[in-house]
Amino acid sequence: MVKAIVGACWGDEGKGKITDILAEASDIVVRFQGGSNAGHTIITNYGRFALHQLPSGIFRKNILNIIGNGVALSVENFIDELKAVTEQGVPMPNILISNRCQIVMPYHKALDGMEEARLASKSFGSTKSGIFAKAHPERHFNMGIAESDMVATAAGLATTGKIPFVNTFTVFLTTLGLISARAQVCYGNLNVKFGGAYCGMSDALDGATHHATEDIAVMRSLPNMTVLVPSDATSTRWATKYAVDTYGPMYLRLSRDVYPDLYDENTKFECGKGAIVRDGTDVTVIACGILVHKALEAAEQMAARGVSVRVVDMYSIKPIDRELILRCAQETGAIVTAEEHNIYGGLGSAVAEVLAWGGAAAPTEFVGIPDTFTETGKYTDLLAKYGVDAAGVVRGIERVLARKH
Repeated sequence: MVKAIVGACWGDEGKGKITDILAEASDIVVRFQGGSNAGHTIITNYGRFALHQLPSGIFRKNILNIIGNGVALSVENFIDELKAVTEQGVPMPNILISNRCQIVMPYHKALDGMEEARLASKSFGSTKSGIFAKAHPERHFNMGIAESDMVATAAGLATTGKIPFVNTFTVFLTTLGLISARAQVCYGNLNVKFGGAYCGMSDALDGATHHATEDIAVMRSLPNMTVLVPSDATSTRWATKYAVDTYGPMYLRLSRDVYPDLYDENTKFECGKGAIVRDGTDVTVIACGILVHKALEAAEQMAARGVSVRVVDMYSIKPIDRELILRCAQETGAIVTAEEHNIYGGLGSAVAEVLAWGGAAAPTEFVGIPDTFTETGKYTDLLAKYGVDAAGVVRGIERVLARKH
């Protein structure tokens, strides 16, 4: 029987020393996810080592070490680290590198450097929760890398009458935080608010492990949970205030990328409703988040071809605006949904459920990530690769119009 140890997220190899101990009785140690900025320190008979790229099984003889899926592999750092350990007497380890790891290229480092420079004067953290921490330190709790505990703590605080906001990367909030969100917050119908930052592929350069493309499906399936997807700063401010003023579990899907302004400060929003942001008569594109803006771009392009496109911002996904969806199907005769999310389970599925429930006979196309894991790259390049840009929306419109006529 072959025994293998697979390290968890953030390059911790199952918390480093634990893996080092378990590796003694293992055949394979796999470094899974993370990059050079993650790591741990191990003390062995050879000395003290800070590992970032190498699996911790390298200190044991006859172990196959694998750099696996999701690792952001810097070839330069890998070679330097390997040289450093062998110079301290560690025998040359047996290492394989998976073809599914992500190779860090010079342009990745350049883009990362520019982002660091842009944020240098803003010491608020990547999710911006530090803004609140600085203003109200006595009401801010940094729970570390412990998403389930964070949500469970928020559930406890909610039972005392507090209104907790939990905030971290969307992908970890809606996966690692899910057990507490389901079993404590939603089951108890507690007044906890979830702010999922870096939704979709907006944490572009960190790759598939940090992209959140299934979160709408997860969160809208939870009983008692409200799901809101703002499309600009004004709608985000409304959603945040609405979350404070309204009792119950609520999920706000937030992006790292800056969305263009869409609404003025006097716009009235309503949970359970959508907004027609461009009228049209030939086809309706129902979108959310960044895809609202891509849909507007696509509508401009189609107008030049004589096609009148209606664009709906469905900022409230649960509850959803059934009346508006059915009216659009009746008035324009064709529907396209557009979202930075897997085509299964998200906005498209929610709209399709309404169309089926209402007996609407409108052909429907789904623009979204085509049921695949995504890659590392520049955000705009990723949107184009997976067909969730203006060109992708245009193709969706073309497909549905071919079916309509």
